[in-house]
Amino acid sequence: MKITKISLFALIFSFTLFSGTAAAQVTIKTLAVYKKAVDFNFSSEWQYLSTDLYLFNTGKFGYLINQIVAANNVGKKKKKWQQETIQSIFIKAIIKDVKFFGSDMVYPIYNLKVSKDQDYTTQASANVEVIRLIDNLPLTGAKDFIDAELSGQIITQKNSNEFLRLVATQLQNISKYSKPNVAILDLVGELGKFIESKTTGKQYKFSSTIRLYEDQDFSKRLHSINIFVLLPSSIEKINVTTDNLTNYLNTTEYPIIDQKKLRQFLNFRRYPMIVIANYKSRYNSQPVIGDQINFDYIAERKLKVSNAYQSELINKDTYVQENMLISYLELFARFKLDINNYKL
Repeated sequence: MKITKISLFALIFSFTLFSGTAAAQVTIKTLAVYKKAVDFNFSSEWQYLSTDLYLFNTGKFGYLINQIVAANNVGKKKKKWQQETIQSIFIKAIIKDVKFFGSDMVYPIYNLKVSKDQDYTTQASANVEVIRLIDNLPLTGAKDFIDAELSGQIITQKNSNEFLRLVATQLQNISKYSKPNVAILDLVGELGKFIESKTTGKQYKFSSTIRLYEDQDFSKRLHSINIFVLLPSSIEKINVTTDNLTNYLNTTEYPIIDQKKLRQFLNFRRYPMIVIANYKSRYNSQPVIGDQINFDYIAERKLKVSNAYQSELINKDTYVQENMLISYLELFARFKLDINNYKL
């Protein structure tokens, strides 16, 4: 098994892709080819993390598999593992030791169907849209990152039961939650879709973002970009030209990343490629409108802020600022009441 660990500024990802048997000498590995943080000083207020995943060149998975099969056949008799039919390429994300989950959570990301005539081909869309893995997940305490792994596997007839093992393990973990949050319930739905893709032979793609905070009171900025290429483990280096992307990140005050821009900046088509875009957000206090300020509104706001702090959705600094604002609103509400009583 070949493992690549990359330490990022806001997120740590490790990628493992393997053929599923120890007999294979050449496997799939993920090579880190680029990482860059934007030139911006993120203060402690920027305490939320969002992560987008882009998968490019999905049509090259077949080329990659055939290269690995050919490499393991050179000068040798046919291997037993090569006689097994490759069914799919499975990619999953493991979000590690997040407080809100209580333990590691495994999210299936892709199950790309593989077929074989003369050679192996993948039945995957040429343009896989962005997947938002995490949306405004609080970075608790002094920890400025989240440990995660993105791993994949070539699924054959022999190891296909690993699908069911994954689902069974996750359902058992979920059953231990006394108060499951929205992200956990979404995962149950994803596991159902995942099993359906396995039984129907259809392609599966993750569609439920890990989202704990539903409010839209956030300012968001791009934090960093990381690029990985999936290629045979026998290849040590590969050139991906990133000058245009670097220039864009260096010269743009508020860079916007999407699939179209990345395809424009990254003219790499030889192997499948994964781009990870990390964002940081800060909490924006809910706007206050004078006519709406009354004691019921203040009590509702106070409860909301208290619950957010107890759940560590906002940090101590934000909590203190919110309480100072609430104290001011209470004075304003009393003053407004006194004026109304005086008029009477």
